[in-house]
Amino acid sequence: MNHLPSRLLLACSMLLLPVVWLRAADAAMPAPSSLKAIDLWPEGVPGLKADLPPETLVNGGASHVHSPTLTVWPAPADKANGTAVVVCPGGGYTHLSMENEGAAVARWLNTLGVSAFVLKYRLNDYGQPAPLQDVLRALRLVRSQAADFSVKPDRIGVMGFSAGGHLASCAATLYDDPDGKTGAALDATSARPDFAVLMYPVITMLA
Repeated sequence: MNHLPSRLLLACSMLLLPVVWLRAADAAMPAPSSLKAIDLWPEGVPGLKADLPPETLVNGGASHVHSPTLTVWPAPADKANGTAVVVCPGGGYTHLSMENEGAAVARWLNTLGVSAFVLKYRLNDYGQPAPLQDVLRALRLVRSQAADFSVKPDRIGVMGFSAGGHLASCAATLYDDPDGKTGAALDATSARPDFAVLMYPVITMLA
């Protein structure tokens, strides 16, 4: 027990390391000239709502998401280690911090040889299980096309920030939940993440 404060201090320091590296990677590594954004639901977004405000992309963020996508940030060939991470930006389920908790994170992961897949998921306009369906679909898609993405199907994880951390924790625990499936053929592919990284995640919806 006497060592608890020092251990907590060490843990906090470890949590701060990714933030420092994110800043360094963001400054040192320009965005690839051509990023591939994959339509998550080419057969049609489940439960699409036509009576909502149009999707908005502004100031590195997104809101009122109707067309979920997965933007691919492949690891540099000379560093790639076969690991992949589906990145879930935060924003309280009202918007998505696509730059600070998406693109910047992807750049940092690329410096580690990790391929990143930044998820643009549906928000509180739709409510659950729409975000869960989106993150599980993303994991299934990456795993089903692992060879095409030059990643290993048993080294695919999920990482989330704030509300995105809550979504990542849902993926890690509800990966086989019926609400996360839509009846598509891809449902047969496992959505179980091989690891989960939760950054300042929301852990309760109570005030």
